[in-house]
Amino acid sequence: MDRRKAKANAEPKETIDPAFKEQAESIINELRKKLTPMARPEIAKRIRDSFGDDVPCYGVEFSQVNRLAQDAMRRVRSSGLPLAMAIADPLFKSGNIEEGVIANIILSSQARLIGGDDFEVFEVWVKHLTNSLNTDALSSHIVSRALAGKPSLVKNLTIWAKDQSKWLRRAASMSFVPLVREGRFVTDALSVSDVLIEDGDYFVQQGVGNLLMEMTRLNSDRVVEFLVERKDRANPLVLRIASTKLKPEQRTQILNR
Repeated sequence: MDRRKAKANAEPKETIDPAFKEQAESIINELRKKLTPMARPEIAKRIRDSFGDDVPCYGVEFSQVNRLAQDAMRRVRSSGLPLAMAIADPLFKSGNIEEGVIANIILSSQARLIGGDDFEVFEVWVKHLTNSLNTDALSSHIVSRALAGKPSLVKNLTIWAKDQSKWLRRAASMSFVPLVREGRFVTDALSVSDVLIEDGDYFVQQGVGNLLMEMTRLNSDRVVEFLVERKDRANPLVLRIASTKLKPEQRTQILNR
């Protein structure tokens, strides 16, 4: 591996603010001690049936997970983003779906403080994702904030779109969703969609389709033109999802080959 690639793949030396590390570890240990006895085999089976047999999980009802997260969120609120990120770091890196849900809820409470300079840390977390639930939440609630604050990060998402990990590829599209709903980053989102439109993975197809569908709210003509030009090579699932909210005549134009 050459130096440029090594630098690109290197993780930040420290993603946790040392000033908050001890407090974060205490909260994380407490959360894990509460999650463990809540686990139920039948819930774990249900989670794996929905998100994949290889998804790490405790087997805790998401309603219970949400309550734990809300309690932790209240404790973090006064300390701001540094403590929230210090807690989220090991939770995301675990790959565990319930821990990822908690991390996303805690971080979302500090979303207004997120800027482009935080992206380096988020990029590390994305590489540890194991399921669509955590991927979509981290991408659309957290990564999108960094992208909005630093548009040049689009180049990083283009790299994600070509990664071997299906979760990075899905994240590349889902990170644009809240932005295109506002009519922002449309050209960039279409560029990333073009990279992914032939992707053979189901979860990636879902992500691209959802992005394009959300884009049709304010830019339906551009999306229709984009899809018509590519419908012979686009994955059929992408076309079906993307055209969900279009007028019947537009859907016909896209889906008829």
